[in-house]
Amino acid sequence: MTRPWRRWTPPGCAPCWPTALSWWTCARWWTSPPGTCPARSPSRCGRSSPPGWAGCCPPPDAPLVFVRNADQDPAEICWQALKIGYERLAGELGIDAWVAAGGPLRRIRLVTPDAIGDAPVLDVRQDAEYAAGHLPGADHLELGALRAHELADGPRVVMCGHGERAMSAASLLERAGHRQVAVLVGGADDWAKTTGRTLTQGA
Repeated sequence: MTRPWRRWTPPGCAPCWPTALSWWTCARWWTSPPGTCPARSPSRCGRSSPPGWAGCCPPPDAPLVFVRNADQDPAEICWQALKIGYERLAGELGIDAWVAAGGPLRRIRLVTPDAIGDAPVLDVRQDAEYAAGHLPGADHLELGALRAHELADGPRVVMCGHGERAMSAASLLERAGHRQVAVLVGGADDWAKTTGRTLTQGA
């Protein structure tokens, strides 16, 4: 069986993983999930992601498992995690190998700018980005301030500038039990260009 894990060693650093992780270790962790950071593009995360992943907001002491695109540098991803205090870097999860081994997947729906309809929109960009131009009527809550369990359940389209932060926010909402969450493909400018409508400025 092909293992979905691979160990990384950032340049100039000692190996972070003294032993290889088996598929069974991975399966046990998802029963009590570690923090799992999606480094992939939103279009790929939306299609399939391992259950229990916590976007980019896992506890600092959680062992991290990375999911990335093939063209992303694993050493760079590790270095970025180390720089902000995440030192328990467990390894890499390969989606194809995970599926081949029978691992379950969850999916977050993607919506294009012309398909939002009347769904409530949650903008998770920073304050300045939101004030510069946002969808009319959109709620605003920065990703770092998101407390998914405090939000009422219901249909919601999450958006940011390009989709990465929105996918992280959607994963946190999904993990907290929200089942009607979708992510906008693109950002506010894409919505304005597609729909021909004007963005609202100000807080």
